[in-house]
Amino acid sequence: MSTRQAIACLLVMVSVLFACEGLYGQDQVRKKRDRADKAGKNDIIDGVITEVTDTSFTVKIAATGQKKTFAISKRSKITLNGEAGTATDLKVGDKVRVTPFGRKAKIAEVTRGKVAPKPADENAEKKDEDQPAGTLKQESHGDGKGGDFVCTQVIGFSQTIQWYRKGFEKVVDNDKWELRTNSGAGVNRWANPDYQGWKRKVRSPAKKNSNNPDRVVLTISGGYGLDVDKWAEQIAKAIETIKLKCPNVRQIVLQAVVGGPDHKEIPFPGERYQGVVRASAQHPYIDKAIARVVAKDKTGMLVEGCSPEVRSAADFRDAKGHLAGEACEVIGRSIGEFYVEFDK
Repeated sequence: MSTRQAIACLLVMVSVLFACEGLYGQDQVRKKRDRADKAGKNDIIDGVITEVTDTSFTVKIAATGQKKTFAISKRSKITLNGEAGTATDLKVGDKVRVTPFGRKAKIAEVTRGKVAPKPADENAEKKDEDQPAGTLKQESHGDGKGGDFVCTQVIGFSQTIQWYRKGFEKVVDNDKWELRTNSGAGVNRWANPDYQGWKRKVRSPAKKNSNNPDRVVLTISGGYGLDVDKWAEQIAKAIETIKLKCPNVRQIVLQAVVGGPDHKEIPFPGERYQGVVRASAQHPYIDKAIARVVAKDKTGMLVEGCSPEVRSAADFRDAKGHLAGEACEVIGRSIGEFYVEFDK
């Protein structure tokens, strides 16, 4: 074998080694995600506690109306309104978000007090059956108590523009709603008083008190992935900036980016965002951060809003989470209907 041939063979071997290393790294990422999935990261269940014993509790699942029992183990982490709790804190009627591990409750986040859920509707299952195919279900996170607001300003980003302009405006009273957005406006940017988004003109301004709303709906996205602590920190900072920019504000409603069905991750081809739609991956963790921030609020100003989700993967246009085609109108109308009921 000549020297040139030997060098060529060596280069081929090196290329193969690098390719194998890359495949191994991707395989490790997939295995890590699979382990997280088995641990219950993507299997979050929301509902109301209907029964409690010393070793378990039963939840009526909000999305289906079905009941499921979870065992309580020594490793179960229980919180009450964002603070550390124990199994004795579980009460019938409490709103709860459960992260399961098999048949056990890995995490049980209990919400009680001013953001407690309304009593379960006995006819909920029948209503779901009567719901027309393709109608988007929305999860309620609290009591609006606010039909008397004269100007509600929705603050957000490009996805917010999509559903607001295509469907939301067709449902709500446009005289009392307006939109402030900027492309790529994550929650950290709205937390900055000098951010250019604050200087932009509002879209579809309300008839009264435009630019000085008495209510704000903050839609939340950004770059904090699965880090609930960081989301909560930036949400809290954005709230303070909203108070500064909108001195007339009496209520601030917190709403996550539109996520996947039942808080699930939606796969999307490609390496960006580890092969899933970013909005679907972040949505449940933003919801958790919102619940934590609201639970710690002592003023009564903060309220959990809509927790919007797409009907299926087809409603997402790209890996970031922009909405596709007619999904903009369907989801926008559904969010609008939520806030119409929210204000009754």
